[in-house]
Parts: sequence; structure tokens; C-alpha cells
Amino acid sequence: MQANFIALGEPAKLTFKVSDQGLLEQVKVDRGGNPEGGEFHYVDSGVIVEENSGFDGYNIPTCIRAGWFLGSDKFASQGEFFRCMIDRAIYR
Repeated sequence: MQANFIALGEPAKLTFKVSDQGLLEQVKVDRGGNPEGGEFHYVDSGVIVEENSGFDGYNIPTCIRAGWFLGSDKFASQGEFFRCMIDRAIYR
């Protein structure tokens, strides 16, 4: 699944990978930055959902990894810059 739009005058493309059960598995975006140093440019980046869990009838991503170079061998070794786990969710 893909979404294309303009954000702050720049074209943006989000690509979502969803399981057959409708659970989010991955979100990919071309993000502007310079993770290698040097000039800014667009780099494949995004989030890998490693686990989904249910809370009050809603399934949400509960273990994610985010970073540069999504889809390449460099993601794990050089690109990952964020991890989180959600152990509870309260809806109001």
C-alpha cells in the first residue's frame, strides 16, 4: 500500500507493508538526511514492526525498530537509531 502527497513543498511517498491479517509490518519513506556525512540527500528509511499486540480489542505495533537504509544490509549495522517496546496501551 502506498501514499503519495506533498509535505512542506516536497514530494513524499510512504510505502506500507501489511500482513494478510491486516497487521502493519513495515513503513518505508525516502527521508532527507546525511547519515553517511556530507551532503543532504534522500535515503530509504523507515520502521520495521517486529511484534503486534492487542489491547482492548485493538492490535497495534508493540515492538519496532527505526532507521536509515531500510531494506539493505546497512540497516542493522549502521542505520538503526531507534527501538521501542510498548507493554500497555490505555484508550480514552
